[in-house]
Amino acid sequence: MERALLFGTLKSINECDVDDKGSLQAFRDLMDANTENLIGEDLHSVWHQVYHLLWSDTVYRTFNEARRLAAEVTPPDPALPGVLIEMIDRWFWDSQNLAIRRLLDKSERSGRRSVVSLPSLVGTVEKNIDLFTRENFVCYDGCPYDDSGDNPKVELFVNWRQSLFDRFAATGRSSRSRKQVVSQTFLKELRGYFDDLKTLKTLTDKFVAHASTQESRQEVRKEWLETWSLQAVENGYAELVKAARWTGRLFDVTIACDLAVAQFDVLDSWVPGICTERSYVKLHEYWDARAALIATWTQGI
Repeated sequence: MERALLFGTLKSINECDVDDKGSLQAFRDLMDANTENLIGEDLHSVWHQVYHLLWSDTVYRTFNEARRLAAEVTPPDPALPGVLIEMIDRWFWDSQNLAIRRLLDKSERSGRRSVVSLPSLVGTVEKNIDLFTRENFVCYDGCPYDDSGDNPKVELFVNWRQSLFDRFAATGRSSRSRKQVVSQTFLKELRGYFDDLKTLKTLTDKFVAHASTQESRQEVRKEWLETWSLQAVENGYAELVKAARWTGRLFDVTIACDLAVAQFDVLDSWVPGICTERSYVKLHEYWDARAALIATWTQGI
């Protein structure tokens, strides 16, 4: 994955339409330093974490659907070993809750104890808010600040970035100024996604990530445990991918938050061990419906 640049490459600082050249250089450096963490090939980049989260979820839920379809006939066909199913269920539950928990890690330490997470990236923006100005964001690669109207591609880039920064600055077209920065309103909205997942994070800390004592689990409410379900985990995905997409936008990158399109038949080896020829078509339909649902979570972002 790469950042979309107007001219395919960065123009020199002196060629960029900004008043504060020093600020732009620092902004570029900050963007470069965080690109790998956002969309890089490192196994812990946000893109990779989201990709594995959504892929594992869809594989498991399709497998779960295969179990449901198999149970509709008597005897169940095919019959899967109970101990194997139990292990798969436990693996899925623990790994997915931990995957959500990792993306929510609040650690903003640097060096050997640093982590890649959405709160840490948002924290980077907050600590360097003076660099996230409208002119830096719009013009960092050589894109003009204003649209001259004689080049459709330039017009597209200018209007997209200006409109996007309107969202960041919580303002409208008539109130634009070069020195506007990302607003606290927008950052609070981003943090709101993380706050919505506090209960899920606490439950994972207490029951999955750590062997917490009875005393340390006293803060856990009964209703939290009663609603800790596959649906709660799915709701967590939806919040996370929205936060991930918006966080990427702040650094002018698009984090892929859709289910990856497989270059092979993902159910090819499922017959006859996991499903029958009869349920094979239904499972493909289920997979496609799942992918369509996931795609709705980041529509308009």
